[in-house]
Amino acid sequence: MRTKSRTVTFVLALAVASACEAGDEVESGEAAGPDGLTEQPDPSVPQTGAQVEDGLPVRPIMQTMSTDVAGLLSALWFEDYPEVAARADAIADHAPLSPDERDRIQAELGPEMEAFQELDEAVHLAAVRVREAAEAERVDELLDGLSEMQRGCVSCHTRFREVLSTRTP
Repeated sequence: MRTKSRTVTFVLALAVASACEAGDEVESGEAAGPDGLTEQPDPSVPQTGAQVEDGLPVRPIMQTMSTDVAGLLSALWFEDYPEVAARADAIADHAPLSPDERDRIQAELGPEMEAFQELDEAVHLAAVRVREAAEAERVDELLDGLSEMQRGCVSCHTRFREVLSTRTP
């Protein structure tokens, strides 16, 4: 039991640190909220894949996913499994890239676009597993899925964040 508790604490601490790091890249004109995360994109713009027909640029998608990861972790601390499931579902069903953004990313990545898509799919599948485990309140499976989801996120950021960043130095 003690090992499980340490694992939960480590995974949550890592996730919070990752979510907070996402807030460090605030572009000029964007405001960071009191939690250190960037504010949500315009709330009048639907943010889920099912609601956004034309898609969005990658930055607002990542900002929304960062907020959902932070919300998922907060809900996990309080054992609010319905909220964990809802946040995992939002991560799994994030808004699609707009056609222009997809073209930009394809041009930047070239043959590495396939790896980018594979990492996106890995995060999607892990988030689905987190949702299913949360719905069944299977904490060990939830933590395994969360760890896998975070590995996918960090792998993608490590590999592609710099080349795809739209920030100017």
